Amino acid sequence: EQVQIAPAAKVCDNPYKVVKGDGWIAIAKRAGVTTKQLLAANGATAKTKLYPNRSICLPKGASVTAAPSTTAPSTTAPAAAPAKKKATTPAPPAAAPPTTAVQVRTYTAAEVEAIIRQVWPDDLEDKAIQIATRESRLKPTARNWCCSGLFQIYYGVHSKWLTGIGVSSADQLLDPNVNATAAYALYQRAGSWKPWGG
Repeated sequence: EQVQIAPAAKVCDNPYKVVKGDGWIAIAKRAGVTTKQLLAANGATAKTKLYPNRSICLPKGASVTAAPSTTAPSTTAPAAAPAKKKATTPAPPAAAPPTTAVQVRTYTAAEVEAIIRQVWPDDLEDKAIQIATRESRLKPTARNWCCSGLFQIYYGVHSKWLTGIGVSSADQLLDPNVNATAAYALYQRAGSWKPWGG
């Protein structure tokens, strides 16, 4: 079990100072790189802990755009997101035209698998694909009374911390990239596959 960050003696051309509330996924997102790339740049794994005031290395050419905020709302939410739409039962298609905030795209199973492999670390990606297959049959738009997307994430239960990684509505979880990233963050928070029953 690895619980420390990469050795301090490593020469880093692109350092970033960790602040309270930072996580691997959030830093990678703000730096415009994948979580895999950030972990690789630090010789870290999904279980490697981050500590405030310690420095990590960003991949070459990456830069963090803004520090996380615990008081201000996320600035990454789409400007045109619906404000008060809260439907508990689906409405007929003619009565409820789709919003322009969420663009639904069709993904093949191979594309979905590739997205999961890009987001999840190598040692976890096969199990992640297995879980997404069980939860949604690799259909990004899968939805039921509580949960959304590939990994069937319950937005109502997890909305507070999801906002911290830029997810401000359940509809955003229908994007496979967002859902896979949120699922990996959920895995890290739980420290296991427990959110999916194991």
